[in-house]
Amino acid sequence: APEVTRTVVVKNPINLRKPSLQLKRFEGRVNLFSIRFSFDAQERCCVRIYYLAREVLPGDSNERKVPIFEPSCPQHECFERWFDAGLQINVAMDENESIDLVRHRVDRLQYDAEISGADFPVVIEIVSGARQGSDLQDPSLPRQITYCTLWWQSGAWRLQVVLQRLFMPGVNHVYEMREIYGVDAQSPVEMGTMAEVDPGPDCVVCMCEPRTTTVL
Repeated sequence: APEVTRTVVVKNPINLRKPSLQLKRFEGRVNLFSIRFSFDAQERCCVRIYYLAREVLPGDSNERKVPIFEPSCPQHECFERWFDAGLQINVAMDENESIDLVRHRVDRLQYDAEISGADFPVVIEIVSGARQGSDLQDPSLPRQITYCTLWWQSGAWRLQVVLQRLFMPGVNHVYEMREIYGVDAQSPVEMGTMAEVDPGPDCVVCMCEPRTTTVL
């Protein structure tokens, strides 16, 4: 008999909108770039951004693991921003929080999956339900981590998402987030109904037949 795997619905309390992610040059500064994006959050949260950082999983293998990111360059520290709950919250890093692309070799700005323990050029971590002064490494706090690389296209540097993970309370409740075709095109809804929004029964491709397939 074929193996049957039970699936569960996970309500994501935070979500970085991947299409909004961009790298923007500061006016008059050839080498400095700002990270910009928007996200949704059901609770007050902390956004942490790391540049050229390595992921470390501390603790015993049986413990709930929350990654720690260690910048490999001393001039790059972790930048924190705090936000209240809301939809389409816009984030734009200031000049003193920017990344200087001229200081680094091109190979360091591009993530190489073939190298074990390779640095991620940009990591964006959003911790939900946190309070200022609290332990942001607390494993009971839901968090979404977006791992990014930089790539050169049409004469300009751009940001590309390598991987996006959701860490939920519980033992080994780590989920890799995948695209469902058409979800990002949904209209924003009020905060009170964000978790229960009904996207409608129609297929996002033909707009007339019922939805029957998820495209990953």
